[in-house]
Amino acid sequence: MIKIEFLFPELVTLYGETGNLKYLSKCLPEARIVTTQHGQRPAFVDGSVDFVYIGSMIDNYLGIAIRGLKPYRYDLERYINSGKIFLATGNALDLFGQYIDWGNQEVKGLGIFDFYSKGNMDERHNSWFLGEFEDMKIVANRSTFIREYGGDSEQFIRLLKGEGMNSRCRFDGVRRYNFYATSLLGPLLVMNPPFTQYLLDLLGDGHTLWEKDTAMEAYNNRILAVSAL
Repeated sequence: MIKIEFLFPELVTLYGETGNLKYLSKCLPEARIVTTQHGQRPAFVDGSVDFVYIGSMIDNYLGIAIRGLKPYRYDLERYINSGKIFLATGNALDLFGQYIDWGNQEVKGLGIFDFYSKGNMDERHNSWFLGEFEDMKIVANRSTFIREYGGDSEQFIRLLKGEGMNSRCRFDGVRRYNFYATSLLGPLLVMNPPFTQYLLDLLGDGHTLWEKDTAMEAYNNRILAVSAL
């Protein structure tokens, strides 16, 4: 049985990003979903899960989430290096960098990737994004006070239209093996059924999209709309 871990559900409350998990459960009705709250030992530590998900949270919660994961940093690296799936969306990306600079304070990240983040609560960035990963288009939006710098050696999504992690960047997010972290929102899996199918294929056993025709029609319409902007 496929086992999916949802990290810190009491923190991940923004932008409907829990829709990613709900969509996965529709595509994988027999999967077991376990939730790990802050302060609990993550299930990925003992290697018993196949897919880990964490999404957007209030920016003040980022430090809380980092403290919750820091005791398991090396377990997390081992999980990533094993090739199992991990997806982080929205500002959850910033947990895995070197630090988050808020100007008046610096929050040390998990340090798994070599990018760093800068936040400014007086400047929110909102935009549409069109990119490409593994010959599939990725369409999403961004709403954030944080921009990321670096991470060039482990790029995730190549920019086609819009902005990358910052105004000078030609990509969004970082990838290592089957770890995928992006600042994009959506919910990403609902908006991008080809990428969802890509992840389902990694899980094996011929899993298919829930309501595929409807999902693909909406996806193709979004691609056309964003391409026309």
